Amino acid sequence: MTTCLVALGANLGQRRAALSRAVDLLRQAPHIHDLRVSRWLETPPVATPDSQDPFLNGALRLETTRPPEDLLDLLLQIEDDLGRRRDVRWGARAIDLDLLLYGEQIVQSPRLQVPHPWMAVRRFVLAPAVEVAAEMIHPQIGWSVSRLLEHLNSAAEYVALTGVAAAVVERIAGAVAARCGWNLLRDPVGEATSASAPVYEQAPVYEREASLLSRRAGAIAEAGVSPSNRVLSAFWVEQSLACGLLTQSQREALSRQIQAARQTAASPKLVVLLKPREGAASSSAEAIELERLAARPGRGPFLVLDDEPEERAVTEVLAALEAMD
Repeated sequence: MTTCLVALGANLGQRRAALSRAVDLLRQAPHIHDLRVSRWLETPPVATPDSQDPFLNGALRLETTRPPEDLLDLLLQIEDDLGRRRDVRWGARAIDLDLLLYGEQIVQSPRLQVPHPWMAVRRFVLAPAVEVAAEMIHPQIGWSVSRLLEHLNSAAEYVALTGVAAAVVERIAGAVAARCGWNLLRDPVGEATSASAPVYEQAPVYEREASLLSRRAGAIAEAGVSPSNRVLSAFWVEQSLACGLLTQSQREALSRQIQAARQTAASPKLVVLLKPREGAASSSAEAIELERLAARPGRGPFLVLDDEPEERAVTEVLAALEAMD
């Protein structure tokens, strides 16, 4: 038996009846056992393309011998039976069933991603999930469901964007900050190269990265992150570790510098990695290492988004910021 966590939501028609019917259908399905269901919580719609009614959201925990994609098929069939339509992304829905966790397995296929890539940033998912699965572990982040929710409640109001295409990251961060009113921190790499370009470019790689890391951490510390001063940076302090020209000992030295910087500079509530499209010139070993760093267990919530088209990336970052509130 595998313990699974499923999110439920509805904002069309008889919401409570639809959610209750979905639970009943799951109870009646073969190889589904020991359902535990949260309360239904009403929440405002997040990142919706038009004006929508509030959602009723909940979560259920179940035991099953069904493999992950077979369980997905069951959830999709129940959605179809209850009138779910999928013509508009994030549109209003009669029922929504998302497989969040399948034990501690990581599943990456064209049809299914588990853990659900958005669960760690969605308060409307975590709040009911804590009621039935507080101790379940997110296998990529390495935190329990209860810790993920506590992180949203207590983390500094600071989000870091990162990626190997620095100009793209800067444009997307600027567009997001302009629309949501957060304070934008531009990457000080521009100041470093313009102020002393020959010296900077000729310095050894480790010295350049250590200097840049210090500048980035200093910018965050000086920004004065607070509930009334939300900060979005077009860089991530830890991205220096993705430089492919560093030796292992140099990476360890930079890691110690990062640990020291955390004493004065806020750690991000969320890291958003803007990933170049497959086959792009900037899709490199550095991009792969940056994704590995963002997904390192114990580091905290992260999202991996395509950096093109840029307008869609802006929309998705805004959706993540709204969902955390």
